Amino acid sequence: MRRCGPPAALSLLLLFCLAVQLFCPPQLVDDDFRQIIKSFNEPETVTVSYKRKTMFEKFIAEEFYREKPTRARALEDIRKVVQYNSDRTPESIYEYRAAHEICAQEDACLPPFVDIAPLLATSPKKKIMACLVQKTMSTVLSSILCYLDQPEEFVLAKRSILREHPRIRFCAGDNEFRSMEKMRKSLKITARQLNAWKFLLLTRDPVDRFLSGFIDQCIRGLQFVQTGDPEVTGVDIHIYPQNWRCDLKRYHSYYTFIRYSNKPQGTLLRDLAAAFRDRNVSESSIRYITKSLLSGRTKHSTVTSATRKFLEHRLKTSPYLMELIVRLFYYDYIHLNYPIPDYTQLGTF
Repeated sequence: MRRCGPPAALSLLLLFCLAVQLFCPPQLVDDDFRQIIKSFNEPETVTVSYKRKTMFEKFIAEEFYREKPTRARALEDIRKVVQYNSDRTPESIYEYRAAHEICAQEDACLPPFVDIAPLLATSPKKKIMACLVQKTMSTVLSSILCYLDQPEEFVLAKRSILREHPRIRFCAGDNEFRSMEKMRKSLKITARQLNAWKFLLLTRDPVDRFLSGFIDQCIRGLQFVQTGDPEVTGVDIHIYPQNWRCDLKRYHSYYTFIRYSNKPQGTLLRDLAAAFRDRNVSESSIRYITKSLLSGRTKHSTVTSATRKFLEHRLKTSPYLMELIVRLFYYDYIHLNYPIPDYTQLGTF
């Protein structure tokens, strides 16, 4: 429903805007005035049209939910993991100099803020957007925002925040966008309305995230042969730096950064709850989300596996491998405020 008119307190501003429109050349009219005038005719909240699930989609989801989570045998076959990941590492061509010295050289480290296609999940009802980063609770966060917009439907469909999967997401495609521009255009978010939204970015320690992605894609997935030329595929996005996502260079000041933790009962739940309260999410919904996150782990969690323990020790005790990690994710450490590991003090592995 359109509002009948602007509040009386804004009438003088509108008269001034009108005078500017009438007596000044169009090119001198500030875009902000146009945005003010335009905003009076825009709805305060734009809703998303959620599609009903087909019988086939419901069947697939029910079958997926009926499957009992099982631990991949590849993660527990520690003998093969040790066999293929115990080669002696070479010496660093940078002589293990400090990270800032190495990354000051051209092409020594990955650059910051490379523009790759993002995936954004939204809750238009609560004006919350989350930048989804693979291996940083992305599917879970997408499920949470879906629940916030459709709490009754989500629960009645017997969905679970922790058991959602990219192939059977309850809100798949309905509240998601592939660019900030598309999201803002679709939800009619003007420059002046950006501050009314809560932008969330869950971040993860680069070593922890790399190990999760490597184990999930290269060991459990068994998707790669041991030899052959490397090829960039969709799998690589699981490892791309976090600072490459969601136009972070442009929108950095709008984001609330929340640190992922393998133990959600720490700061993760506290910070998520604070962000949701800031957008007037009900306490009952926050309790439901909290209870869900404390109920277990996702189907593809790797943190408790024997493979994870071996590879983490292998990585963190090797100066060569840790130097590679820092060169890959140097700007994640810088822009997401994680301490840079001091690999220069490690012995040879």
